[in-house]
Amino acid sequence: MKPKSQLAGMSAAPRDASAQRAAKRRLGWQSEPAGEVAVRLAHRYIDAACEAADRITNDSDPEALHDFRVALRRLRSALRAYRSSLKKPPKKIRRQLKRVVRATSTGRDAEVFLAWLATQSSLSATEQAASEWLRKRLETMRNAAYEQLRTRVLPDFTALAQQLRRALAAIQDHFGQVNDPRFGTIRMLDALPDQRAI
Repeated sequence: MKPKSQLAGMSAAPRDASAQRAAKRRLGWQSEPAGEVAVRLAHRYIDAACEAADRITNDSDPEALHDFRVALRRLRSALRAYRSSLKKPPKKIRRQLKRVVRATSTGRDAEVFLAWLATQSSLSATEQAASEWLRKRLETMRNAAYEQLRTRVLPDFTALAQQLRRALAAIQDHFGQVNDPRFGTIRMLDALPDQRAI
């Protein structure tokens, strides 16, 4: 532990301008209608997933599949977390999103295992032979998963993203007609303990 004299002279690191702008934007969202913010978040995650899907198709980035899965997970979480403000996008779309995520698991698991295998340096001759056999199997699995991603999963996702954008546009058309709570209120209520037990 640092002496008190050293701690007294320390101050919080100054925040850079971009961090301050980001904080202001987040605070601005607090007073906006929850549905509008939720739709913007959903669009942001759809855009991120589409951009990662392009990188998977072009084979330009080894992290593309990971980024695709993260964007889909965030999209599904946003749809679930703000379902009261989004008036529930169609169940069929939510189920299809879940299927897309599931279809990416094999490829990503193979990538993670291959990365781990590459770090195993102090192996005996027998272990090296087994490691080489496993590496080839994992590469075959990964390549097959990527082929399925490029030929079936990503085209399905592209169509699904368009359906979801249309559903979000339809939801957005009703924002002026309903009394939508503020985004900050929804966030605050989510943070509170469940009041139904009281």
